[in-house]
Amino acid sequence: MPAAGEAGRLLNEPSGLYKETLQKLGSNLTFEIFPLEDSAPILASFPSGSKLAVSSWHRIGPSRMLKASRQALEMGIDVTPNVAARSITNKGVLREIGALLERTKKALIVGGDNAESAGAWGSSQKLLVKLKKLKLLPEEIFVAGHPEGLKKELNISDDQLIEELKLKQRFAEKNKIGMTIITQMCLSAEKTIAWIKKIRQEGIKAPIIIGLPGTTKLSRIMRFFSEIGFADSLEILGSQSELAMEMAAKSILGFSPEVLVEKIVKQLVEEKTDLGVIGFRIFTFNDLEDSLNLQNFFN
Repeated sequence: MPAAGEAGRLLNEPSGLYKETLQKLGSNLTFEIFPLEDSAPILASFPSGSKLAVSSWHRIGPSRMLKASRQALEMGIDVTPNVAARSITNKGVLREIGALLERTKKALIVGGDNAESAGAWGSSQKLLVKLKKLKLLPEEIFVAGHPEGLKKELNISDDQLIEELKLKQRFAEKNKIGMTIITQMCLSAEKTIAWIKKIRQEGIKAPIIIGLPGTTKLSRIMRFFSEIGFADSLEILGSQSELAMEMAAKSILGFSPEVLVEKIVKQLVEEKTDLGVIGFRIFTFNDLEDSLNLQNFFN
């Protein structure tokens, strides 16, 4: 994985550049699932060594994330747990999370979608400071990037989000741990690349993994967006963009993100630098068969 100071690798080879970039990013795919009361049937779809992210949903707290992450580890799966600060109710739960991080050595640390905190840790930064105090910091942290902003109820501006990324970068450098940015689920290549260029200009150097919707029914994606309230995705779907038309055409059969991946890769090639983008995180909506088949697209 690139070091924090490597904000972008120059793409100098003119021939086969698109395919080279596509294959490079496709070699680093992580699939995110939403844990259920019994996640064993979902986990059985992933062979040993697969890269898996386990989401933490604020409405049910971290209990299912903890259980599913432990199960995945026992199966030899490479697990990144998603830890939402505002969903942690007490120190007992925090220590459970710390014990998990001692095994995974990494975690996505976010504030969470809920506006009110269930416990004493109201932000990802506060949680990182507490984990350091308890000597439970993992070797690598993943932090959230928001090309499309956050829902209005959280009352956090785009500029504030960038300042928080700078704060986390300083924290990671000071504590000598790795840091990678994972973007929210993105539907606009243009908006995503513009945001990446902006944070690079702001001095944020961490490598970036772009979040993408997996192959699933359009109605399921729309329902998910309305529940978690991304700022611009619904507007993008309602526009006359190429992506919206592609999704509309596949609304009965389902949506596949290949067209979005193609646009992202083409923009990186046009920029003549990968901008420090190192892979994709696929939000599967637990629609695993089609989402896992996306691996074939990158070959």
